[in-house]
Order: sequence, then C-alpha cells, then structure tokens
Amino acid sequence: MLTSTHRSIICVLVLVFAGSLLSCRSTYYGFWETFGKEKRHILRDVQTFLAWHAEKMAEWRAAYTEVPFGALPGTKVRPPGRREPIALESPHGPIRLRGRIDRVDLAADGPGYQVVDYKSGSTPGPKDMQEGTSLQLPIYLWAARELLGPEAARGTARAMFLPVRHPRAACLLASATAEGEPSEAFGRALARAAEYVRRYVDAMRRGLYPVYPRQGCSGRCDFQEICRFAEWRIRRKRQLHPIEALEPIPDEASDAEEADA
Repeated sequence: MLTSTHRSIICVLVLVFAGSLLSCRSTYYGFWETFGKEKRHILRDVQTFLAWHAEKMAEWRAAYTEVPFGALPGTKVRPPGRREPIALESPHGPIRLRGRIDRVDLAADGPGYQVVDYKSGSTPGPKDMQEGTSLQLPIYLWAARELLGPEAARGTARAMFLPVRHPRAACLLASATAEGEPSEAFGRALARAAEYVRRYVDAMRRGLYPVYPRQGCSGRCDFQEICRFAEWRIRRKRQLHPIEALEPIPDEASDAEEADA
C-alpha cells in the first residue's frame, strides 16, 4: 500500500531523475527554456498517478512485473513467468499465444489477481474488445490464470489498461461487480475474445487478409494513393470472401437503462 511517505520519496526520486535526464537533453537539443516546464509536468503527472493509485488500488499488492509467457530463447525468466506459451484450443489444434504482462497484482486479503497494462497514450475501450480489435486484456487474464495456479483463480480476476497520465480513464475488465456479484459480461467478454482469436487464425490459415476498416477513412489521408482501402473494393471482397460477423455484446449498463425505460 502506498503511504504518504512513499509518495513523497517517489516524487523526490522522480525530480532527481527527470532533472538529470532533461538536463542532458537540453544540452544536446538546446531547449533550456522548456526545462523547468517539463519537470513540472512530469511531477504533476506522477503526483496525479500516485494519488489515484493510493485511492483505487489499496486492496491490491503489486507482486510481479514484466511477466513473460512464451518467452523467447535467451530471455531471462523469473517465476511466475514461463518459456512455454499458453494455448487456446481450436478445431485446427492448439493456438499458442505469447506475450509479456507489465504487472500482476495479488489481492491483499484472500485469493484474487489483477493484471495491469500501462499505456502512455490513449487506451482501448470496451467497444474495442466487443468488436475484436483489442484482445490484449483477455489474453493476459488467461495467461495469469495459468501462471498463478488454481489458488489465485478462486478469487476475483481483474485486468485493466492504465494510462499513466490520465489514470482515471483506466479501462477495467473484472469478474465481479463493485458489489461483489459475479459479472456475466466478464464471461461473455472472455468467450467472445476466444472466438475472435479462433476465427482470425482460421482466416489466416485460409490465406484471407481482408481490409475491413471499422470506421470510414478520412478524406484528407496522406496515404490514399497507396492504400488498399476503397469502398467498391471492400464491398466486392465482402461478397467474395464473407467472414461471419460477431454481434456486439451489449454492456450491462445499456441493458439496465433499457429495462428501466
């Protein structure tokens, strides 16, 4: 748990490190006029992050960092990481997945685990997971469950994208609601992610790499002359190589609003 003393020490260390780093950069790039401003911005972001962390993560203990699954040869592996990838069953045989989890937390009281993926910029949201364009959190949850064993899996499982500059915008996927009730959306999200992985791998086995943009492209794109995307071409490809669409999983909040109406 982060105490006020811990937070003060971290801020001092950040100022020392940032001062040293920015001093070197300012000498090389010649931007002394922004030296003090950069330090203030860094300190502000760190203080905001630490305050949020102390408030929202008090029930969790940071246990492991940089946890690999399917580590490449020559890579140093510390428990609970492992060299073997995790496997997802499919009609064509196991699909092997590898990656590296930024951070794994354990519940402070009792079983339970949480995976955290830090983001320096924007973060994928629930809609991206529903549409199959962001599968990172479900895959990390599967990996953590295998790496930590059945004891940790008996408790709450959570995963989040954590933007370091705007932690309050964190995207959370959890097996239980804030009231401790099991979340049906959690199971559906994991099952849906597994189905997406299987269908993507099946399409790759058949040599299908269609360009199916989720949103329309900007008319001022600098790469229009070399881009493969064109409305008429996409329509033709969808007719020639149809890929079964997955209906979005509605979130529980939307269901509740419709029920109230």
